Amino acid sequence: MAVALASPSLVAAQAVGPLVEFIDVNQRDSQVEITLQFGCALFYVAHVPVQQGPEVRIRFRPGPDCRIALGGQIPEQTPSLTGTEGIIQSARVDTDVPGEVALTLAWARSETFIMAQGSDLHGLHIRLLRQAPAHVTVAEPNDASTNFVVNLDSQREPFTQEAIDRAGQRLKAPVFVSQAESEGEKWYRLRVGPFDRQSIAAQMLRAAAADYPRAWLAVDDEATGASATSSGEAPLPPVERIGVDPPLDAAIRQALLRDARKALSAHDYPQAVAQLTKLQRQSEFPERAQAQELLGLARERAGQLAHAKAEYEEYLRRYPNGAAADRVRERLRILRNAGAAARVVGSVESDLGWHTSADFSQLYIRDSTQTTSAGVTSQFAGQDAILNDANVFTRRRGENIDFLTRLSAGVEKDLGHGGPGTQTRVSAAYLELRDRAAGVTARLGRQFDYQDGALGPFDGLAVSYQFRPNWSLEGNVGMPVESVLEGPLTERRLETLGLGYSSRDARWHASTFVAAQQFDGRRDREAVGGQVSYFVARASLIGLIDYDTSYHSFNAAALLGTLQLPDRWTLSYDAERRNSPILTTGNALIGQPVTTLAALSQTFSDAQIYQLARDRTPTLSTFSVSATRPLGERFQLTTDIIDTNTGATVASGGVAAQPFNRDLAYQLQLFGNSLLSAGDFNLLVLRYDAETTERVLSAAITSRFALFGAWRLSPRFRVDDQKLSSDGSRQLLYAPSLRLDYQRDRRMFEFEFGYQIGRNELSLQPGETRGYFVNLGYRYGF
Repeated sequence: MAVALASPSLVAAQAVGPLVEFIDVNQRDSQVEITLQFGCALFYVAHVPVQQGPEVRIRFRPGPDCRIALGGQIPEQTPSLTGTEGIIQSARVDTDVPGEVALTLAWARSETFIMAQGSDLHGLHIRLLRQAPAHVTVAEPNDASTNFVVNLDSQREPFTQEAIDRAGQRLKAPVFVSQAESEGEKWYRLRVGPFDRQSIAAQMLRAAAADYPRAWLAVDDEATGASATSSGEAPLPPVERIGVDPPLDAAIRQALLRDARKALSAHDYPQAVAQLTKLQRQSEFPERAQAQELLGLARERAGQLAHAKAEYEEYLRRYPNGAAADRVRERLRILRNAGAAARVVGSVESDLGWHTSADFSQLYIRDSTQTTSAGVTSQFAGQDAILNDANVFTRRRGENIDFLTRLSAGVEKDLGHGGPGTQTRVSAAYLELRDRAAGVTARLGRQFDYQDGALGPFDGLAVSYQFRPNWSLEGNVGMPVESVLEGPLTERRLETLGLGYSSRDARWHASTFVAAQQFDGRRDREAVGGQVSYFVARASLIGLIDYDTSYHSFNAAALLGTLQLPDRWTLSYDAERRNSPILTTGNALIGQPVTTLAALSQTFSDAQIYQLARDRTPTLSTFSVSATRPLGERFQLTTDIIDTNTGATVASGGVAAQPFNRDLAYQLQLFGNSLLSAGDFNLLVLRYDAETTERVLSAAITSRFALFGAWRLSPRFRVDDQKLSSDGSRQLLYAPSLRLDYQRDRRMFEFEFGYQIGRNELSLQPGETRGYFVNLGYRYGF
């Protein structure tokens, strides 16, 4: 995918517009579906962590329409998050890894997730796995649950602080109050816990029986759809800063840690907190991660739940890949659920009424390339544009009927000469009505969908019907959209119908679909298929099939999944075969001087047009394996093997043939956190690409540091060594860049500058290429 140094697209070789155009969050009770709309084809590679965490980093290979060469470097991008409040906290797109694009999503709370691409590569679907709120019952014995509480008493009036304190003193355990609705009446519940094992909760139930004769055991009935880290929660108390105290001798630190463990075992929690706090104020040492976890545990058992959450969050911030990271995330999840005392379980009363959020952004981006060869210098102007974007989300939630509108649009002002000119982009513009009681949702306008046979954006109507708790029907009718820069295409039509099933515990999901499209009255696509996903604690598996019944061709057949292995290794794998692009009759227009099938039919018969569509659609086969393992508390190693084969196409209809290409890539990534300062991010990448026409060896290093307040500095440097198979010539590329940004309270400022120097060592005609890119922008949300 690399380009010769003479190419004017060496720097920031990207079409004007964002790589991630739109992020749509569809939340229905406990079910959360996230759909990403890309500005070009992005091939999913892998993601870490693979199942659960406070954030996820998703890796893609850019397709040819992204116009990003292997040596190309783009400015970092921050997609708008309007309408995702309470689900996604931040989003970032970067090209830190050669030949890849990475999207990092930070969740508003630690989430469990599963993701997959559909038939089309211009989008990605993510499902957050959340169980629906359970009824208040005494469960059968089952230690598989991780959220047991003992309900001491229930009444219609709020419990006094004296009653809460008295319960805590009697039982020597954390006590809280939650709310629930039963037959329209609000009840207050005095509870103790949470406990991660039923046997411990049962002991507490027996201890409480004397003072609370109506006590009973509840299992997973605290709703997980709300997060205690939302805007309704008070800020967590601060934690002690690392390195405040003078360094202690290793023997003294070992004695403090040993005494703290003894104090925990003896239930002397104040003593344990005091000793562990001394260790927390030390500079980094080998056992510090253990001390951090134990401090959170000591505060939790002492009933200091807010302090415990703060200490657990500090552990995840400083040691995201630590040996206890998964255990800490689970304890934090339980504490958040138990601490959400102000919410009404099973009710949306506190969320009724109107809610509006919006943001506006402007980004100036410019790049230029200069080449010198045989004493002749040529200047190539790249992008010179201002991107203006606005996003507005409005929702009214009623007792039974919800109404929302969403608009995401932009104007791309081209300041250069000979460019595409000023363009208007409408990524989404729709109205939605939802009847929760009837289980019916209808959405009208410009929207996008990558499930149930849909291929991305379309203008039309989408309807879903939840006719059983686990069953749903989904249907789309409208006009496919080739580009969000275009208006409605009345010559195109689409209809899709899907049937879906989700198990009650959200581990199984299966769907099947039929889809049909027309173009200028001709058959464009007729397909059937389905998708199955399965998720368990240590593995996930996703299978996808899309088969065109008219062309008798598999548009997509994919199998991908994750597996947690012994010794903290995690394996991700992806095996798929696709038509790229999806086989439609409209593909016959590729390389032709006309833009409609009606015009093409003036030259070719229908049979010839169908054959041209087949000829212009190559197959893409991909097999990739990614293995990840934490190294200690602050490092993580990822290794990848990616084998991609793009089939050849034949010459026909005046369009030249395209040759077969194979790209076999080997990649090593080493992540490091909190190496030079608390919370910093560091990435070292080594990659080797063996393509049919060239060999490319790349090395890159990226760092991100917090400066002060919400300011962050991000330097990166990259070297590519490219050797062409045709003549054995060698080309070297050096690419440094620096980014400064500020992000806080939905306000963002960014500045980035990158420079590239390329040297062609071909003996007959040596040359040099120099280029730069710069971007300057802001976003204001309200």
